[in-house]
Amino acid sequence: MFCSMKTDASKFADKITKQSKTSFYYTFLFLPKQKRDAMNTIYSFCRISDDIVDEDLPIQTKEINLREWEANLKAAENQTTKDPYFQKISEILDRFKIPYHLLFDLISGMRMDLVQSNYTTFSDLRNYCYHVASVVGLMCIEIFGYKNEETKAYAEQLGIALQLTNIIRDAYADSLIDRYYIPDEDFTTFNYTKAELRNGVYNEQFIKLMQFQTERAKSYYKKATELLPRKDKKALVVSEMMHKIYYRILLKIEAKHFNVFEGKISLSSSRKLQIASSEFFKTKLGFA
Repeated sequence: MFCSMKTDASKFADKITKQSKTSFYYTFLFLPKQKRDAMNTIYSFCRISDDIVDEDLPIQTKEINLREWEANLKAAENQTTKDPYFQKISEILDRFKIPYHLLFDLISGMRMDLVQSNYTTFSDLRNYCYHVASVVGLMCIEIFGYKNEETKAYAEQLGIALQLTNIIRDAYADSLIDRYYIPDEDFTTFNYTKAELRNGVYNEQFIKLMQFQTERAKSYYKKATELLPRKDKKALVVSEMMHKIYYRILLKIEAKHFNVFEGKISLSSSRKLQIASSEFFKTKLGFA
């Protein structure tokens, strides 16, 4: 149902990336055609997986849809799929030696959103972040190319940093659909409640809670920077574009004193493109 299409699978994936209007679209523009096509395909798979669990449908229906999506991926792995889109997925995974288990791990992460709406500890949340974000980074580096095994640790840490930034930015919006990604232990520590978040209570306790989340995210950006081998920096320039764009979003949230109640805090398309261009030329010229 999600993947049956008469149109070319590559055009379908490209359309999803363009329509998303996310930071990913602007960074993919700097890739050569074959890698851009691969990234559009992987991104589309991630986007559709996310949309399945975010649809305004009963949870049981979402689970059925997710199982069908998972079954299609299994058919691709077994080389039995007749679906043009999943044939394209199989082609990309084979070409770039991307393990299928990473896509299955992503689906497992999406399934977490169907079975739980909060996380008791940061350890629990980190596991979620790994499944919905780090595995995406691990797929991407196979497409970008790398030589050092340490680069896998870089991708994992950066994925967590990016997801934590999303969690901070969307904390209020998520609470309105009864999803709380800030750990319960942090709500307790800073004497702020989920009900207050849902009701838009903006006070000193909330600011301190969000500052703590921000410092945690910054620590993961720092870990990623420390783990990126210099020899792989040029190959991973697109990853570093995402790093710089999301880190700038985090700083903008901080500059607004974490007032996420007045709308989504983001960067303009032109600003994202400017940051991506700057990183591209600095890296290619050896200044980064």
